[in-house]
Formats: sequence, structure tokens, C-alpha cells
Amino acid sequence: MKKTKAALLTGGNLRLHKVVSNNKDVVNAFPPEERASDLENMDLSVMDDVPLSRSLGLQWSLQTDSFAFQVKFEEKPFTKRGVLSTLHSIFDPFGFVAPFILLGRMIFRELMELSCDWDEPLPVEIERRWTEWKNSASDLSLLKIPRMFTSIPFNEAIRTELHVYSDASEQAVAAVAYLKVFRTDDEYEFGFVFGKSKLSPRHGHTVPRLELCSAVLASEIATAVTRQLDSPVDATYFYSDSKVVLGYLSNRTRRFYTYVSNRVERILRVSQPAQWNYIPSEQNPADVGTRGVQAKNLADSKWWKPSFHASSPDHDINESYQMVNPDEDAEVRPMITTRKIIETAGSFPSFSTWEKRFSKFSSWERLVYGVTRLREAAVKKTSHISPTTVKEFRATEQLILKIAQKSFFEKEIRSLTSGNAIPKDSTLSSLNPYIDEEGVLRVGGRLKRAKFERNVQNPIIVPKSSHIAVLLVRHHHEKVHHQGRHITAGALRNAGYWIIGAKRLVSSILHHCVTCAKLRGKL
Repeated sequence: MKKTKAALLTGGNLRLHKVVSNNKDVVNAFPPEERASDLENMDLSVMDDVPLSRSLGLQWSLQTDSFAFQVKFEEKPFTKRGVLSTLHSIFDPFGFVAPFILLGRMIFRELMELSCDWDEPLPVEIERRWTEWKNSASDLSLLKIPRMFTSIPFNEAIRTELHVYSDASEQAVAAVAYLKVFRTDDEYEFGFVFGKSKLSPRHGHTVPRLELCSAVLASEIATAVTRQLDSPVDATYFYSDSKVVLGYLSNRTRRFYTYVSNRVERILRVSQPAQWNYIPSEQNPADVGTRGVQAKNLADSKWWKPSFHASSPDHDINESYQMVNPDEDAEVRPMITTRKIIETAGSFPSFSTWEKRFSKFSSWERLVYGVTRLREAAVKKTSHISPTTVKEFRATEQLILKIAQKSFFEKEIRSLTSGNAIPKDSTLSSLNPYIDEEGVLRVGGRLKRAKFERNVQNPIIVPKSSHIAVLLVRHHHEKVHHQGRHITAGALRNAGYWIIGAKRLVSSILHHCVTCAKLRGKL
């Protein structure tokens, strides 16, 4: 058997050395020189005398098949640099002793808030607390961590569940995960899997926001654990002692501001609201990870001995949660009631409807005259026709142009009215438009400083797709006695109109002009 294994390894150019195992048959399968240095000349038939195996700050007891911490700090100066170096010397990727390390990080945070240099001596009070924390690290050896999650092997389990707890305080956010492995429906065991504690941001975060951050941390831990486990997890449950967070996750009617919205979306990307449950703070094991615990008390803390499921395994996990005072919550957007106005017979027509009605007129003069008479009848409430002044005709022309502008440039007018820039994809973006004191949209630019007439330096913008533009081109083409495109376009500019795409529109109208065709025939 030994030769077969050795031959297989040799054939694959694999050389295993420094071999350690808690199974003596595995160790005996390798020659003494390939074993760990402590096991080379040892009688493995007596496991009581097997020494501890050490790696990355952890001790592995082959006899009990468990891990233990053996922390021996190097002597570092009592400075900010020395504190940071000592903190980083504890290797704890799984969060076994995260609540204890959190206490050291809290001391370092206080130190960072002081205006002292990295190599200056620590203040007396902080030095005293730091020395106590360092000396207490030796008590981590009291913690015995089983190498296996539970004594029930996965291949003998009928069901495996992952339970993840989250909590937050003003000092820290934390999350911790446990496996619940069932041998039978009534026989199960809990095992620590992964934990993490992080210092909370100092400013700008309320407790509900921090609780939400801890829920995000819990979802990230659950995702990482399920990806790394060789055995599939049948169900995953999350627990929080914040009903505000549970209300956020169960919400289906209200909208949140960006901070909460993004984090709720991240949580619900990997979990469902029904997986989240409430747990009282005094029973929440993640609470230890937010407050910290001394090394001597860590082994008996809720971090390692959660009491919730041991006493109440049949917890209702299908409870739904309502939002807590959503109208007073600063993270919830206020509800805005909008009303849609439906145009019915007898109601005042919209701008687009007015523009369509303008298309029934064949000339600019008739349109202005008709709308002027309509305005007089509406204001004076009489059908008596009285002489109309030039001022009234000008007011009517301006009204017609404003209606056309609001029909085609609604977004641009809304942006300019609210003091914002118009959209970059707008056809008006190159004209630097502005709205004058009478509400008319005009071309802007540096010419407004020139000493020209207003209509020349800031002409009124006319949408090319409106019937108004066609009537204006026809009107001014007739005024210049059917001369060419350049003369007609110049007349429009002199009159104070800037038609979008005027070149093509004027050419098209002149091409279909009957009078121009007759003149061309005579020539």
C-alpha cells in the first residue's frame, strides 16, 4: 500500500513533505523524513504525546482535532505605528476572535483622532488601555475551535441550514454565520462558520443606516460561505434586531433615497424578504461583534455559544414586516399625488390642439386676423366687430408663436424656466436660447450686446415642423414678390424669425409655389 502511494506521487512528480495529520495511519503512510519535524522520530501509536502543530498564529491539537490561538506579540514601541503593526500581527481570516480584535481597533481609532505623529509616544490613558489589551491577548488560548463545523458529517446529515446574524452600533457593524446540521428531525448541531466585525464610519451614518450596512455584510458572508462549502446548503436564513431594516426589505409600496435604495437592492439580489427574520438584541450573537469582548470571555460569549436556536428551534420564519413610521423616515421618499387632466368636449384645448387648428388656415394674415377676433370675443364677451389696432395684431402674432413653441419645445422651455440647461441632444442646443420677459423663446448669444433691433439680434425661434413656419415663409415670400430663396430667407430674418432648418423649408415652398412656376415659364 505504501509503495503504491509513493509510486503514484513519484509518477506525477509530486513530493509531499512536512506531513501532519490527526490520523496516525495517514502519517505512517509517509517515511519519517517527509513528516513534520516534530513527528519524524515519534511513536504515533500513543497520540497523547503528539505535540501541537503551529501555522500562521494558530495551534492545531492533533489529539483533540481543534484549533487554538497562541498570540505572542513582538516588542513594539508605544507609538501609533507600533499599535498598528501589533494589530495586524493577529491572523484571523475567519473571524474566530473578531470581537476581541475590535477592541484593539477601537483604541487605534481614538489614537487616529488625536493630532500626534506616527512615532510620538502614546498618551498615558491610551497607553494604559493598550497595554491591558495586549496582555489580555494571551487569554485567547482558552478558546478551543473544533476543526469540523459540527460532529455530524455532511454525508450523514438529512438537512443543512445556514443562519446568518447581523447587528450594528455606533461603534461597529458585524455579521456572523453558523451551520445548523440535522442528523434527524430532532437531532441537530450548531457550528461557527464565519464572522466579521468592522468599525462604523464616524460621521454621516444614522443607526438605521448602519443596521442596513450590517445586513449587506450578512448577505455578502452568506454568498461567500455557500460558494466555498463543498456540501450544498438546503436553506439560508438571515436575522436582524432592526425592524426598520426588515421593513425596508419587505417594502413594496414606497421608494427610498439613493443610499438605502442601493443597499436594499444589493441585499435582495442574493436573498428574499421571506428569508429575513427578527431576533431580540439580547439573543443576537452578532451583538457581541459590535461591542467587543475581552479574550477571557470570548469562549463563553454568544459569538461562540448562540442561545437563540437552542431554546427556540421552531422560530416562525415566515413573518412579514411593515415599515416603521415611513412618513417620518428621512430615507423614504415622500409620496406625491399626481393628477392627469383628460381633455374632454368643452375643456380648454392643449397647445398641440391649438397648433393643429392653426393648420386649417392657408395664410399668415388670415390666421392672425381670426385669432385676434377670437381673443376679442373671449375678452369683451361680444360678437360686435370693432377696429383692431396694430398693437393687438402684434400681441396675437406673439401668442401664436408662443403656442407653436410650447407644442414643439416643451422640454426646452421647462428646463430654461427652472434655471437648468437644455438637453444636449436638443435641436436648440447650438442657439443658446433664452426666454424673454414676455415668455417668448429667442436665439441667444453675444449679439445681445450689439446695438441692433431686438428682432434682429435675438430673433424668435420657430419650429420647422409647425404649420406656422410654412405660413410665415409663404407670407414673406409674397412680400418680396416671389424672389429667390436668399431674398426670402433674409426677409424672414429681418422680420425677427429664426426658423429651424429654414434653408430646406424655403426651398421646398418655392419649388411648389404656383406663381414662381409661372414666372419661370415666362423666362
